[in-house]
Amino acid sequence: MRIEEIENILDEFDFSYVNKAMALLEWEWCSSAGVPTVGELRRVARSLLEEAYNQPPAPFYMVGTGGFEAIRTMETGGLNKYLSLKFVLSEWNNYD
Repeated sequence: MRIEEIENILDEFDFSYVNKAMALLEWEWCSSAGVPTVGELRRVARSLLEEAYNQPPAPFYMVGTGGFEAIRTMETGGLNKYLSLKFVLSEWNNYD
């Protein structure tokens, strides 16, 4: 499946930067033999973005794994799907 919005995000996201950070932190995935390659990172990111994109309409949907978070938002009653991709090293909040 090729969705132009997803391909644009993947083209602009700095997977090399993420790969270097993971190498410095010795961060490995159980599905990889060592630190994931740029190709492995890109495949996982594509999968998460596709999953978020293909969910039924709702104002917010988030999915993540291995440091990646893919988020899809939609305006109430709207058809446009807004996507974001991030790689999180640390986060904290005050949610109850």
